[in-house]
Amino acid sequence: MIKPNQEADRLAEEERQKQQELEDQRLKEEQARQAELEAERQRALDSARAAQENMSVEGTINVLKSRTGRSYVVVGSFFDKDQAMDFANERKGDGLTSYIIEPYGKTRFYRVAVESFDSYQEGVQQAEGYKDEYGSDVWVLKY
Repeated sequence: MIKPNQEADRLAEEERQKQQELEDQRLKEEQARQAELEAERQRALDSARAAQENMSVEGTINVLKSRTGRSYVVVGSFFDKDQAMDFANERKGDGLTSYIIEPYGKTRFYRVAVESFDSYQEGVQQAEGYKDEYGSDVWVLKY
């Protein structure tokens, strides 16, 4: 014979087991949702990374018509503006920035610079690094 207390305990245990099963099921569903969200986030990151890799990096050309007070590492000097622009466009296609310094004073040459600095000394220090790529005629211009 089953006593009333035993029956109540058995029913309570069955109810606890059902509740535990429901909680376990909810936990599994939540974990599955989290895994799907993480997978979706990873797919979005991979897609963005792939899009960025496929994008071509575009350089810039800055034409300077008046003095700036900065120092520029000059790698080319051209009598013709078109030649200076062609050289700068080659660099632009490689994703690099160029500065075209228009003729001023008595000079008639367009200079193409690859980098600018606040101080002349900084420019001189960095100019050495460009000599391997552009030759020994690399120099610094305070403009």
